[in-house]
Amino acid sequence: MKRNDITKLHQLSLTELDQRLVELREELALAQLKKHAAKLDNRRLPDRLADDVARVKTVISHHRRQVKAASRPTASLAANSTAGPDADSNRATGSDSHTGPKAGAREGQS
Repeated sequence: MKRNDITKLHQLSLTELDQRLVELREELALAQLKKHAAKLDNRRLPDRLADDVARVKTVISHHRRQVKAASRPTASLAANSTAGPDADSNRATGSDSHTGPKAGAREGQS
């Protein structure tokens, strides 16, 4: 796949990319069958098609990550919403559920 073709992949929608992936997988399966039957002129074709499948899958995952990141709230809002209402008051007073080692934990050791 030429560099120009790769840049065109990034401009396709997810449905078009999924369709292209199905087409490439079908071509790859046929090329592998022909290779094993010794009826393939270009023995490198299945390898190139497998590389193209990987490229399309990479672009698909890139698109999905962008969509997921766009739908995620900002970091400051997410931090405040997950901490809960009492999280800041616990820090201010110093009351934690873990207060350190128990008193006398080392008494029996010498």
